[in-house]
Order: sequence, then C-alpha cells, then structure tokens
Amino acid sequence: MKDTEKTPGLVAVSLLTAVLPDLKDDATADDAVAAVKALKERAEDAEKRFADLKAATATAQIDSILDTAVKARKITPALAEQLKKDYAGKTDALEALVAKMPEQKLLTEQLKTGDVPEKWLGKTWHDLYVSGELEQVKTEFPEYYERLKEERG
Repeated sequence: MKDTEKTPGLVAVSLLTAVLPDLKDDATADDAVAAVKALKERAEDAEKRFADLKAATATAQIDSILDTAVKARKITPALAEQLKKDYAGKTDALEALVAKMPEQKLLTEQLKTGDVPEKWLGKTWHDLYVSGELEQVKTEFPEYYERLKEERG
C-alpha cells in the first residue's frame, strides 16, 4: 500500500513516530499520550530555559552599558544602580539614554587656569592658612598660590 493510501489512523501513527522517535510502531494510545505529554514538558522546560537565558543576557547587557557609562564618567555608581532597576529589560532604551549623556566633569576640571573659586577670592594667605584651605589652593591653583605668597611679602 502506498503512503497516500494509508488510513488516517495509520498516517497519524506515522506522524507521531516521526515526531516522537522513542514511540514504537506498535505503541498504544496511552503510550502516545504519555509521549506527547513528555514532549510538551520538554518544550516547556526549553521555553523556560530560553526565557532565563534571555533575561540573563539582558541583565548582562544592562550591566555592561552601566559599567561603561560609569567608567566614562557619564553617571555615578549610585545612579547606575537606580538605572539598573528602572531599565530592567529595556536595554535599547537605556543604551539610547546613556548615549545622549555627556561626560560629567569635576568643577576643578571645568575651571580654566587662573579661574579661582569665588570662595577663595579676596582672602589673604593668612585667611586660607587659618581655614586649612591653603594646601588645596596650592595643589589646585598653583598660580594663585604663588600670587598670594608674593602678596604676603
């Protein structure tokens, strides 16, 4: 008998044995049901493992984006922790946000040479010495320090 002439029941058994290789040709309906249930459980397990892998990959991508942003001084570690919570599962949105952020610079990095913070302007050598700020002025603004030193006499 040709395959096309098989009865619908035989075609179903042939399909089941093709999909479920452990199922014997002489399997009963109960065997087929048990094999289908086992296949369904394996499929559900595979779906769960895939979802877990997908979530772990997204978390790793978010961690990488945030680590790079912290190293590039675009965000602080504290902000990174908050963004990690806020953007969980939103890798593309987080990446777009971080890409738009400029590098943060310290105030002392933004000051041009000779630009002295207002809190020190008008203070004398003695004032800065007494307040304990003289060493900071010497380190961060050596030109201003030298000028104060000369004015002191």
